[in-house]
Amino acid sequence: MKKKLLFAGLPALMLASCSSLLTPPPLENGWYEFKSVEKMTVKNKPIALASGFRDLAIDSIPMPGMKVYAIKGMVGDPETWRKATEKAVGKKIGFIYDGRLVCAPQVNAPMESGNFMITFPPSATKADVEEVYRLLLEKMDGKK
Repeated sequence: MKKKLLFAGLPALMLASCSSLLTPPPLENGWYEFKSVEKMTVKNKPIALASGFRDLAIDSIPMPGMKVYAIKGMVGDPETWRKATEKAVGKKIGFIYDGRLVCAPQVNAPMESGNFMITFPPSATKADVEEVYRLLLEKMDGKK
């Protein structure tokens, strides 16, 4: 009887271990090129990771009847950023935070300075943005 229970549990264990190999690892926080804008999927290789960000600051953009919040900053490698944004002119890039797409701006020209702006949806509160800002600062290895 014990042998039957052992063998009955073995397929479930094998399935669980195989499914973990099929599940892609979560993307790290950062900027990514899109694979498909329609499907909202990004490439696995980041353009710039949040751990390399510098000079972060919270900003707000006044809009009619509302305020949109943003986090401004600079990437750690401006040359890689310039090349990636040059390649993406006319296309969208996406900022992934905590496994979710936060914003997907269209690149209109190469960004040579390394500066970026993460804009949040109008539903985001200042407290939401401050929380993301605080967590991004922690990921930056103490660089402000």
